[in-house]
Amino acid sequence: QLRAIARKGGVVQVCLYSGFLRKERPAHILDAIEHLNHMVNVMGIEHVGIGSDFDGDGGIIGCNDSSEMINLTRQLLHERYNEEDIRRIWGGNFLRVMQQVQENGSYK
Repeated sequence: QLRAIARKGGVVQVCLYSGFLRKERPAHILDAIEHLNHMVNVMGIEHVGIGSDFDGDGGIIGCNDSSEMINLTRQLLHERYNEEDIRRIWGGNFLRVMQQVQENGSYK
């Protein structure tokens, strides 16, 4: 499914919700990074993003709310992602897809 989405130019976001990242214990920021790294390896950096899910049920150890989102950026830098890759992950890829949707969509 990841490859099919990438072939169509889409984006998949890692959701910062513990139940989606781990089953047997609360998820940690490193679990999210592990999922993100896998997605980058399968899809390419142009097709990956982060979704917070901070509407009441989201959050993981190390990134429990918006005040801790900088921790994800720090971990991405530690993982050797460059600034352009981080821009893509934090919203650039999503914005690219939304722009394409607006350019190709029909409005009534």
